[in-house]
Amino acid sequence: MLRTLFNKYLESRPCLTAFNDSENKQPRQNTHFILFPGNRWFNITLNQIMARPEWYKGVLHNHPWFNISLILKGGYWEKTEKEVKWYKPGSIIVRSANKYHSIWIEDSQDAWTLFLHGPIKKGFDFMQDGETVTVEQLGMKPAKYIR
Repeated sequence: MLRTLFNKYLESRPCLTAFNDSENKQPRQNTHFILFPGNRWFNITLNQIMARPEWYKGVLHNHPWFNISLILKGGYWEKTEKEVKWYKPGSIIVRSANKYHSIWIEDSQDAWTLFLHGPIKKGFDFMQDGETVTVEQLGMKPAKYIR
């Protein structure tokens, strides 16, 4: 019953979807807003992380805010400028707004995370082979709301 109520609540909330391709046919992440979309001070989201293309592992990004991820289900690999590490359910990851990273799942097993973030400090930045790149240069479009 609680799961049904929670699912209904999620369906009533905005969801931001990021895609692997410019045609918006291959979703790579759904961000379900538990609180308020567009809140510039803080937010809590439930993220469904899906399959990403092989090339994505070489692209690092950072976030506009400090953030904390709690892995709820599945798990993911995270690549930073220093290492590649596996995070399993129950893992807590704390990142500054300046920490570049890339995440991907294993064997098409979706990962679910609770994501908390602080106030917006800047925009997203992307890096490939040590060079700054734009979303468009990567052949992607900015994420879009699906409800």
